[in-house]
Amino acid sequence: MPMRLILLMLIALSLPARAAGLSSYYAAEITSGRLARTADGYTKACEAGLTLGGFMETGDPAVRSLHLAIDDCRAALKIKPDHLEASLSYGIGLSFESKRTHKPELARLAKKLFEKLIEERPNDPLPHAALAVWNAHVSRAGLFARLALGGSRRRAHEEFEASFALGAPKKPLMLEYIKFLARGSKQDRATALETYGRYLTLPPADGPLNAILDSRAAALATALRSGDKKAIKKAVAKATAFHGIRDWRTLRALTPEDVAY
Repeated sequence: MPMRLILLMLIALSLPARAAGLSSYYAAEITSGRLARTADGYTKACEAGLTLGGFMETGDPAVRSLHLAIDDCRAALKIKPDHLEASLSYGIGLSFESKRTHKPELARLAKKLFEKLIEERPNDPLPHAALAVWNAHVSRAGLFARLALGGSRRRAHEEFEASFALGAPKKPLMLEYIKFLARGSKQDRATALETYGRYLTLPPADGPLNAILDSRAAALATALRSGDKKAIKKAVAKATAFHGIRDWRTLRALTPEDVAY
């Protein structure tokens, strides 16, 4: 089930009526993961914390969940430094904290981690997917971010293609690819709609996640059909985890020293 962790950085959730129940579910996942005191357990807690903060909370509560999730992944990596899912989720958490604080250091750490994982596991699609998404997010953040961090649409496209070539794409990653294309040229936007057709043929994601993904994908496809760039930009933003995190600045920014393991 490792591809499931990619959803932690991909799809924002408009809270359904069952949000309270889902929040309780992920809170229980966090607790049980920590109680196990194993690398797998702490990784489960980290992934659940990113899901809770990214999809079901806003403002300071979401940031606290993000910080605790980073701590849980650090705990997993202290036990097993080569744990793939913990490493990827850790990099995801660092990327969101960098986005929140407008500081590049943690984003650079995440990039180096993803690139190191690709060197160590060149035939695994997951590190390529993570680096693709990292580059896609940086390329959307503007010229300064691209210059400061070295992200590019070209590299994002290359890593998406590398990930797809190494393994059958799952819905979370395919939706992130659609988002990437949606913010590109007219031809990219046309390809995004074609890719949405491919998305509809993919096997369902696990549990309630499938309905969440399908809802976000359908809203983005509607915006793409309209051809309205403002509507497309808005749909992409709503389909992104920790939506609004750039404005959540109350809590202290984590530093590289805070997140070392």
